[in-house]
Amino acid sequence: MRVHPGIRSAVLYKETGQIFAWYVRTDLTGGYLPPRHPAEGVNWATSFLSFSERVFLEGKPVGKIYLEEDLNDVNSRRIHFAWVTAMMALACMTLVYLLSWRLPNHRPAHSAIGRYRAERGFRERKERFTAKTQLGVGAWKTRRPKC
Repeated sequence: MRVHPGIRSAVLYKETGQIFAWYVRTDLTGGYLPPRHPAEGVNWATSFLSFSERVFLEGKPVGKIYLEEDLNDVNSRRIHFAWVTAMMALACMTLVYLLSWRLPNHRPAHSAIGRYRAERGFRERKERFTAKTQLGVGAWKTRRPKC
């Protein structure tokens, strides 16, 4: 099992269910007990993946094989793929931003800042106009002659 160090254990059962031969990785020696009746097929657990299947010799069932593998390899690949995806996304966003600088009058940062300044100026003018109108209406009501 030196070729694939992720294999935690391998068990070969007789047809009667007794263990015929088994392998346990050195770091699990002493603290590992193989399952008595493993479920056939692929089974996912939180820290390992197990596979069990019947073994046939000349068309007759002679037992069952059970393999168990840790998920360290899968987890390290998942983290690696997440980093690659994040770096590709960052590179693509940077490329789009830099290419947008080549377009005339379409600079995203400058146009966004310009829109913000224009909107802020419009809000300030609107607030001043509203304040003057309210002041004028209030002053007109107080100056109106009573009949």
